[in-house]
Amino acid sequence: RVVVIVALVMPPRVGASSKVDVLGVKDVTNEAASSPTLEECIALASSDVREKKLVGMLLATKVLDDQTPVEAFDRVAKALGSKFLDSLLKPKTSASADAEELEDAMMSATLGLSVCRAFCRSSRFAASKTMEYWLGTFVDAGARRGKYAGLSDEAAADALTCVFAFSLAKVNANVSKGRGGFQLVDGAFEAAIGALVRSKGEQPLASAAVGIIDLTFALTEVLDDAVRAAAVCIPALCAVLHNAVGEDVQLRVLSLLYTLFYEAFLGGLEAPPGVDLPQPESANAPWQNDCLSGLWIVLSSRTPREVRFMAMALVSAVATYSGAKWLTAEKLTPPPVV
Repeated sequence: RVVVIVALVMPPRVGASSKVDVLGVKDVTNEAASSPTLEECIALASSDVREKKLVGMLLATKVLDDQTPVEAFDRVAKALGSKFLDSLLKPKTSASADAEELEDAMMSATLGLSVCRAFCRSSRFAASKTMEYWLGTFVDAGARRGKYAGLSDEAAADALTCVFAFSLAKVNANVSKGRGGFQLVDGAFEAAIGALVRSKGEQPLASAAVGIIDLTFALTEVLDDAVRAAAVCIPALCAVLHNAVGEDVQLRVLSLLYTLFYEAFLGGLEAPPGVDLPQPESANAPWQNDCLSGLWIVLSSRTPREVRFMAMALVSAVATYSGAKWLTAEKLTPPPVV
């Protein structure tokens, strides 16, 4: 089987969550410069006052970017401390919480997830014991389960990205030390499957889910169970292949679809109970058109030769499954070439 793993780039992305506790920190914010320095952010983040820590964290998002050395992310994370971040990730609500209290809790969790995602640009933070302690929280948030049911898709994507970042950092560390045997945290694969189906191929949730599914395939010696579970995602994967023009995730999806069609459909694996797999139709279904459009983009663009070979293999597999008429798609307009 062919598996392509592309490391995620995780720039800081906080934005929409900045409403959390902002009313309580207005006076502190006035003390901060409009163009804060990293040292000023760290000074605020190191405070014992919650409101100042929050302001320091929010101001840090103006300072930290793709060009910032990863050591700066580690310094801000250390200044904030795991206890403060834990309070954001696991907001407490009363048994009789009203809509406003629940909304505040989701805002807090959203902010915590976004900041942790940003800090995961540092492999040291990503592979830390603190991140390992939060894995169950990230999985629940990625699945929008329990008290995280009200999270947005963007926040769920941040949660799954944190799971992926931790897992990839651990895999890379094991490889560098000549070790093996790493396994994803329980529930991560299932959460990613549910998220990908829920996303219908829309970003950023689809990309975060694909990363975990791709990594699962790479780490799994016997793929039968994983393929059965992931086959339900084929329509969403085809949508990503069509929509993610020129993005790294498009190549990961190409690899996953290649594996799924050869292992699941042409390999004759049975679907798990209660799962309806995509079926070939006389007229192309939306997933078939998305797949054909995505393959058109890959084969018509300046992609490496090995990627083109994989794309042609996928064309052959889908055509074998769907029939040669799939290739005609009379009403399908070719997408622009990258």
